[in-house]
Order: sequence, then structure tokens, then C-alpha cells
Amino acid sequence: MLLNAILPIFLLIIVGYLLKYFQILDDQFWHGAEKLTYYILFPALLIGKMSVADLSSISIWPTTLSALLGLLLISIMTIAIKPLFSISNASFGAVYQGTMRFNTYIGLALVSNLFGEEGLVIAVIIASILIPAVNVCAVIALQHYHPNKSDTKKLSNTFKSLFKNPLILSCLIGIGLNTLHIAPPIFVMETINIIGSIALPLGLMAVGAAFILSNIKSAAIIIVGTSALKLVIYPIIAFFIAEFFPVNLLTQQVLVIFCALPTATASYVLTKNMAGDHQLMARIITIETLLSAVTLLIILKLFNIS
Repeated sequence: MLLNAILPIFLLIIVGYLLKYFQILDDQFWHGAEKLTYYILFPALLIGKMSVADLSSISIWPTTLSALLGLLLISIMTIAIKPLFSISNASFGAVYQGTMRFNTYIGLALVSNLFGEEGLVIAVIIASILIPAVNVCAVIALQHYHPNKSDTKKLSNTFKSLFKNPLILSCLIGIGLNTLHIAPPIFVMETINIIGSIALPLGLMAVGAAFILSNIKSAAIIIVGTSALKLVIYPIIAFFIAEFFPVNLLTQQVLVIFCALPTATASYVLTKNMAGDHQLMARIITIETLLSAVTLLIILKLFNIS
């Protein structure tokens, strides 16, 4: 069952990598595909799911506290290892994002394969909690460890961009429609759902197309340490935190899955825009995504998630 849920996801990622590697689809296509998924397809998926989700059976505040406390603890641990691995300030922004951000495409696809519509709704809610939080934390870390801390204009512009983030906006729209019991016309929702259904397969292939496998050895220790925190330690932390909050079993399982995901490909763009070590970020994204094909299986087995 677990292999059937995980393998199709990573096969799609490999398909994307091969399409890019053999230049069957060129760089221009993948650049357009990433923008289309990020600005149109994925927001449509979030709005479609959130606007009709049954929120009555989900403990929103315990779920929120569990997710944010886990994020706080992994952030503290990441900051603590900075001197141990002699991580430079320029590189730390990439390392920090590598331990706390998550690839939503992989997460939603995996939860949908394992738990169907019920799990997918919980996954979207957890994503809507964590997406704004991890973006804010990432910006703060990149700015704090930036060589030129006086560059406040860039910080201000980046925070402004968070309020224009299509994922954050789509979560707010979906929750707003749900809370206010506003039901758009059926043909509108059907259109949104059809558009959203394209998001996960195209998004997963775009993840593979973004792989960078060169010069991995130059930062192997940092990449391995970052990956261990993200793919192993973080989900274990999430599991035990959720044990102390009154969340149901399915919510706990979905939260563990999200914390076990490889870091987001969007981390590269943010790191580059804020003059961080974007090359290290690209390599962390690649290695974590490849390793997660194994570590996700182990975590799911460890906590009997299926």
C-alpha cells in the first residue's frame, strides 16, 4: 500500500527530470510550467478544496498549535547546529529553509493517495497554517544572516510580496468562502476543480526538472545534516508534539507527513532574491527530494501510517 502511494509521486518527479535532461521539453517550457502551477493551478486546487471542506470535525486550534510548535522547535535546533557545522552566514539561510520548509506538491499527492478526500482536506488546512509561517520565518532568517543587514528596503519588499503570495491568498479565499458559507455557481467550482486537478502532476514533474546534481560533494556534510533534520528529526518531533494536543489520529498522521517532506522548490527563488547561497539551496532541494523517497517510507512505517 505504501509503495503504491509513494512510487507514482517519485516516478512523476523522475519523468520531469528526464524530460528536462533529454531536452524533450526545454527550459522555457519548465519556467512557464512553474509559473502556471504556482500562480494558477495550485491556488485553484487550494480554493476548490478549502471552500467546501467540512471543518467541523477538525480541531483547528490544537492543529495550529501543534504545527507551529513543531516549526519553532526545528528552527531552534537548526540555529543551534550552525556553529557545530561551521555554517557561514551566507549559507545559513539555505540550511534553515532546508530544515523547515516543505514541498506541498509532494505532500498533497501523498496524502491524497493514502487517505483520499478526507485526508486531503486536513492537508490543505495544515498547508494553510504553515505556508505563511514558514515564509515569514525564511525571510527573517535570510535577512538576519545577510552580509548587508542594512538592506532594509529588500526586507520590506520581500515582506510585501508575502501578502501577494498566491498560495497564502488562495488559502484565505478558500477559508473565507467556507466560513461565510458563500457558494459560487456550480460551473465556476467545476472549472476551478478541473484547473486544480492539473496542479499536482505538473508540479511534481517541475520538481524533477529543477534538479541540480553537480558539485554535491563540495557541501556534502552540510547537505546531509540538513536532510537528517528535515526528513527524520522534524517528523519525529511533530509526532510527539501531536501526542500532547487533542488532535485526531488522521490529523496527527497528516502533520507527520508534512514535516517529513523535502524542502520546497520555491526556497531557491527566495534565497536567490535575497542574495543567499542559492547554489547550496538548489543542491539541498535535490538531495532531500531524492532521499525522501526512502525516508518517507521509513517514517510512514515507523508510525504505522498507511
